[in-house]
Amino acid sequence: MTQPSGEPRAEPEPDDPWIGRTIAQKFTLSEQIGEGAMGRVYRAEHVSLGKPVAIKVLHRHLGGDPRIAKRFHREARAASRLSHPNSLQIIDFGEAGDGTLFIAMELLEGEDLQTLIDHDAPLSPRHIGEIMTQMLRALDEAHHAGIIHRDLKPENLVVIQTRGGGFRVKVCDFGIAKITESEGKSTAITKDGYVCGTPEYMAPEQARGDAIDPRADLYSAGVVLYHLLCAKVPFSAETALGIITKHLMEQPVPPRRVQPSWGIPRALERVALRALAKDPDERWPSAAEMGAAVESAVDALGDRADERLGHGSFAAAALEDDDDDDEEAREATTEEAIRAVVQPARGHTWLYALAGALALLAFGVWLWARPTAPASSADPVDRAESQPPTEPEPAAPTSAQEAAAPEREPAAERPAAEEVGAEGGTAAEGGTAAEGGTAAESDEESDEESAPIARPRATEAQRRPRPGPRDPTPAPPTTPDPFDDGRDRMSRGDLRGAIAAFERAARAQPRNAQVHRQLGRAYMRLGDTRRGADAYRRYLALAPDAPDRAIIERLIE
Repeated sequence: MTQPSGEPRAEPEPDDPWIGRTIAQKFTLSEQIGEGAMGRVYRAEHVSLGKPVAIKVLHRHLGGDPRIAKRFHREARAASRLSHPNSLQIIDFGEAGDGTLFIAMELLEGEDLQTLIDHDAPLSPRHIGEIMTQMLRALDEAHHAGIIHRDLKPENLVVIQTRGGGFRVKVCDFGIAKITESEGKSTAITKDGYVCGTPEYMAPEQARGDAIDPRADLYSAGVVLYHLLCAKVPFSAETALGIITKHLMEQPVPPRRVQPSWGIPRALERVALRALAKDPDERWPSAAEMGAAVESAVDALGDRADERLGHGSFAAAALEDDDDDDEEAREATTEEAIRAVVQPARGHTWLYALAGALALLAFGVWLWARPTAPASSADPVDRAESQPPTEPEPAAPTSAQEAAAPEREPAAERPAAEEVGAEGGTAAEGGTAAEGGTAAESDEESDEESAPIARPRATEAQRRPRPGPRDPTPAPPTTPDPFDDGRDRMSRGDLRGAIAAFERAARAQPRNAQVHRQLGRAYMRLGDTRRGADAYRRYLALAPDAPDRAIIERLIE
């Protein structure tokens, strides 16, 4: 299949004026073979050389826009500076007689990587590794030349089969590339809102409109690797804004959890997740180092690297996998998420360590110095209950004994105690007459043993009946806090349930800024950008100093 410059194949218009036309007296166009955001791509022939080429011409309705014209010229200049075998070669560029801009490129006979993933996934680790290393080599040369691609994605990667049975990857479409000039400055020609890049593969700093460097391309390369490993992108939503929100606010699910039956090698997963770090400083420092990490991960698999994921030994490895694998990936992404939200000042780590040590020391001193109650001060009733009798209990006292001990509690005040005694007896109450002994046996000894318990007048707390070991009264049901319920539902992916819970929380706490923030996030993830923007605006009104104000303002503009 012919697939030049990564453009999707398009049906030509019936009366296409470019078919059969010669541009700049050099290239004769024969058929339309693709169409992109900026222009159409045609199969053509170089008149002098008789060589097939691909010609991209700018859409007519964009021809009068100087901003787009500048961007188009920059595409040609940027790409023409690259001579790497994994980069699309630019042959010529200029203007047609009527002012239409064009670029002449090599004609590629192959298919884009997206088509390959759709038809052949899962691929083998060696296949994945070769695709990634070739792509990263092209990026490495571009970055050294001061060129940032800014729109790296499977549709812009063409896989060409070679005669020896191998393949070659071509990185295409530097149409929105940003050239970093020698003084480190560049012209922002898209500041008026023209979106450069593809949301599914866009780095967070690029989505925010911040200054970018080659590490933005490495983030996109991480998305491509993630896509190759599990045939899915890390973030998806119904709208472009919803996808961008996730790139800014959420951590990707590890590929091993997305496709648990594929047995995805952990080392390759780690390469992808590091490239997807929100903070550029936490990513791979260069395309060359990322490529070396991919090669090492594949080489470590040995002959297994040629097996397709989810088959053979990888299927067996997936069955034998335990929960520690997923826990390790979750901990890694959780740690990275904390670093992305809370960035402690570098160089002050020792302060945090010292504060923690002092806190532990203070806690230890408190434990050592706190007063302990003597054993004799324990509640007589508790002490008696904790000491089971060593001899048979005396019988219940007679009326004469009750007269001799007027300070004892009346029988009517001890119904619960009598119940407990009836079930098995306690040291305070003794057993029944049927359990052995009479009232006449060892009266003095019985009185001495019971004196510390029976003679002091019980306090109101001691007279209160104690519940038995099996209290038949069930605890009343608790209603979950709607805010916590909403967050729990968000973590489970129940977006509609989360929205309903956050709406209840907002009615109960209309001045709680975090409630409105989470409500906006839930609506955005669902794709309801209007309600999401309304909730975010309420959040910003309630939290004028919100640390994420700049991010959210860009999202709702």
